[in-house]
Amino acid sequence: MVNGVRKEVYGFTTYDRECGQLFAVEGLIAALIMITAAYLAFGAVIPQSNADMHVSELQLKQMGDDMLYIMDLPDGNAGAGYLESVIYNASPNRGSSANAAAREGFNATFTNYLRKSTGATINQDTLRYSAAIYCVDDSGEVVKLPFVNYGENFGRNPAVCCARYVAADDWGLVGQSSSDTAVRLEVLIWRE
Repeated sequence: MVNGVRKEVYGFTTYDRECGQLFAVEGLIAALIMITAAYLAFGAVIPQSNADMHVSELQLKQMGDDMLYIMDLPDGNAGAGYLESVIYNASPNRGSSANAAAREGFNATFTNYLRKSTGATINQDTLRYSAAIYCVDDSGEVVKLPFVNYGENFGRNPAVCCARYVAADDWGLVGQSSSDTAVRLEVLIWRE
């Protein structure tokens, strides 16, 4: 034992040391570190999850995601899905007649899916949407190409975003090189 004095108090053996104060200081520092860590952990930013959305918005998002998924399924002959063929024809390099046909076909199909119901509820024609295609140009910038508008939302009605990446063969912007890439089809859906 170094620099300690042995004492017996009520049957217990204790030692008096001058370094006992260091244990108290160490305990206080450890407590401050734990409190700071807890404060930082609870004060961290929590990302928004689907649970933060209202039920009706969550239903719209799920319905939109499901519709885009169904439209992207390949046909029975191991060919491209409907969404892939629509995106192929929506390329600015295809010309205005192919673009118009792609827009009309997507609009008719997506609107038809919006109006279908499971039988438990009747979907009235109160749902509106706006679709856009996002791609990357030759300089690496992301370009938004408006695709279809089925109604106008002036910010009064909350909209949900449904999106799907679609393989685009021989796709490109006017005046730029075509390539095999993926583009993002983004659909905003809201109730009118």
